[in-house]
Amino acid sequence: MPHPQLSLMEDSPLTGDLYVYALGYFPKAAHHHIERPEGRNEYILIYCTEDTGKIELYGKKELLKERQFITSCPKASHTVISLMRGILGTYIGCILKEARH
Repeated sequence: MPHPQLSLMEDSPLTGDLYVYALGYFPKAAHHHIERPEGRNEYILIYCTEDTGKIELYGKKELLKERQFITSCPKASHTVISLMRGILGTYIGCILKEARH
């Protein structure tokens, strides 16, 4: 997100408590593999728009199917795997930040 919009969202009474910090679109995310043993400082929302993907969150492996989403809390260890034995997903990923009040 452009910095001016981030500042507006952070300062707004409507969006200041939790706002979109980053957004990504990953079409047919072949061989996409992310391991974050320490997690991130922000909340993460991953939405599968088509096909199927695989995610490990809180030590539990799950298939993320079309039109499903999953969220993680800050510092949650997670692994995202888009292609494993023919599993290929298209995702929208979103990082949500809490206000610094």
